[in-house]
Amino acid sequence: MRFWLNIVLFLWFSCGGYSLYGQENLLDEFSIFTQQQLQEYDHTVRKMNKEFALYLKQAWQPFDAHRLEPLQKDPDVPVSKPSVSTSTIAKISTNVGNSREKEIKSVEIKPVSPDIKVEEIDFFGTRVDIPCLPSFRILVKSSSESDISNAWSRAADIDFSYLLETLKKHKQQLNLNDWGFLLLVQKAAETIYNGRQSLASVFLTAYCMNQLSQSVRMGRMDNKLILLVEIRETMYDIPQINCDGKTYTLLCDNFKGSSVRIMTYAKSFPNAAQSLSMALPQLPLLSENIQTRYLPNRWQDTIIQVAVNKNLVDFYATMPQTEFTVYGNAGSSLQFNALMDKLKIHLRGKDNYEAAALLLEFVQNVFEYQSDRQQFGHEKIFFLDENLYYPYNDCEDRAILYCRLIRSLLGLKVALVNYPNHIAAAVCFPQSVNAETQYRWGNVTYTLCDPTYLGAGIGECMPQFIGKKPELILLSE
Repeated sequence: MRFWLNIVLFLWFSCGGYSLYGQENLLDEFSIFTQQQLQEYDHTVRKMNKEFALYLKQAWQPFDAHRLEPLQKDPDVPVSKPSVSTSTIAKISTNVGNSREKEIKSVEIKPVSPDIKVEEIDFFGTRVDIPCLPSFRILVKSSSESDISNAWSRAADIDFSYLLETLKKHKQQLNLNDWGFLLLVQKAAETIYNGRQSLASVFLTAYCMNQLSQSVRMGRMDNKLILLVEIRETMYDIPQINCDGKTYTLLCDNFKGSSVRIMTYAKSFPNAAQSLSMALPQLPLLSENIQTRYLPNRWQDTIIQVAVNKNLVDFYATMPQTEFTVYGNAGSSLQFNALMDKLKIHLRGKDNYEAAALLLEFVQNVFEYQSDRQQFGHEKIFFLDENLYYPYNDCEDRAILYCRLIRSLLGLKVALVNYPNHIAAAVCFPQSVNAETQYRWGNVTYTLCDPTYLGAGIGECMPQFIGKKPELILLSE
């Protein structure tokens, strides 16, 4: 920050004497000034890293990890309105169709030195180039304080700026959110260390993220080096620790057991103050691996064909469970938008209430229900495209999907309705609606619409929740 402030101050004061020195002299002075400031900045960062390396040599402290329970534990069977039968709905395979691929490539890099080798990464089907020097492979002997300290000190003497700037360009080019960028840095570090995850690649990931001001740190578990990441949103069903007044999420593929003790340092790298966000308002730009599906059941006497980008589904699969709003406010893909275009045809000539009722019938009937525990063995919340890819979905998936259809196709305000172990949806209609179940939020009325209560119309509530006061989770407009 001080470096850029000095640049601004120099320009401000220099402009006052522009006519005395002329443009050429001013540019020469600016070039010398910026070079001096860059050298000062590099010296400051190197000094900071050297001091932090000494700090890492101190004994790390133990922290007990904890888990928050998953957001939902859905029933194994859906609820049907007694008077309605769905026996006439025809089933159809979800595995029918052809695939096609469309490859894109992130920004290409040109080595600035003959010593730099360009390595290619496969990032969810998208080719990404990163620069690699032998000096990037910092030797990390073990996860001990002394060896991590020595590795950090050696890294401080290496110029990683070209690698870091390249990674930032890829983030912008591929439209990655914070989580996606972390995965990219991890993949780059693994590639630098011959394409495998190792103690050294975990070290390099943490080092690079810290140089980019990201709040990531290292921890030790059973002599294994692990990543601890500060995430803005609440995380569920994944180990976390509280340290230095912050909550860090443990990223470790082989974690087993309900509790564990993590060793880590008490204070973070001074520059690493930016927590990561799981929010996904815009989707990553990945190469297309399109797979064609048919929604499980007929609707309006029509078999609905959809397309899914498998690369995008694979990206979603990496994301740990987080807040409902992350899923509800996530962006929509070209493939999902194509489905909405098909649905628009059925909504022509209908008012908001009629259209919302038709969309409710659509979500209730075209999908097959199965709880997450039955389908995956654990709780999982779907992003939009995952409803089109997997053979089953459950209540929160349908509620999020329905809310998106209402927002995008009708432009109405929506909310998720959070009952104990059940999620429904609610719609704010512009006109007065006569319905048995409605909720007030300030001066706004939301009418219940339950995509899992099969055969239920707008405002109808499952018997076990009648009279209950749920939590309303408003989604962005």
